[in-house]
This record gives sequence, structure tokens and C-alpha cells, in this order.
Amino acid sequence: METKKIIWLIIGLAIFVVALSMVSFFLYGRPDIATRYSGVYPSATGFPGRFAFIIMPVMAIISILILILFVRFIMRMAGGSSCRRDMIYDNSEAILRERYAKGEISEEEYKTRLNNLKNH
Repeated sequence: METKKIIWLIIGLAIFVVALSMVSFFLYGRPDIATRYSGVYPSATGFPGRFAFIIMPVMAIISILILILFVRFIMRMAGGSSCRRDMIYDNSEAILRERYAKGEISEEEYKTRLNNLKNH
């Protein structure tokens, strides 16, 4: 089940990248034929022109944030953050079993504490 989610997530990311590329193409476009042959630098005449110094860092920051969120989401789906909680629970249960095996706690106390662990 997890593999299917990861595959769909990768497909979604690929679609997002293609859509972002298309939007970028339509916003910035290709330079005019006149600017291609006249030697004028195309971005000085295109959309971002004077505001490119603002748009480019903002887009870079947004892209980095999206990448970080994507990696974090993948890690959570793979059990990255919940895995730690499970390890702590398993460790607590192992300690409880060990104390019961040594005779430090009674069977009734063991069952009560085990039930408390499972409920919290």
C-alpha cells in the first residue's frame, strides 16, 4: 500500500514540475525574433525585466520550501516521524516485560501497566 502512495506522489511531483515549467514558459516566454537578432539581452525586454531581482529569489525560496516539504512528507509516509514513537512504545513494553519476568511486579500490575501503555 505504501509503495502505491509513493508512486502516486512521484507522479504528482512530475506533473507539478511539468506544470511549473509551462507556467514559467508562458510568463517568461521566448524572446522576440527582433531581440534575437539585434543582440539586445532578451530579459531586459521581457516580463520580469526590472523586477527579476525580486522574482528570482522568491521563486528559489518557494522551490526550496516545496522540496523540503516533499521530502518531509515522503519521510513521514515511510515511517520517519511515527517510527520513533513506536520505538519508544516498544522499548517501554520490553522494560515492562523484563520487570515482570524478574518478578519485580505482579501479573495484575503488569496487565494494568501494559493496558495503560496501549491506551496512551
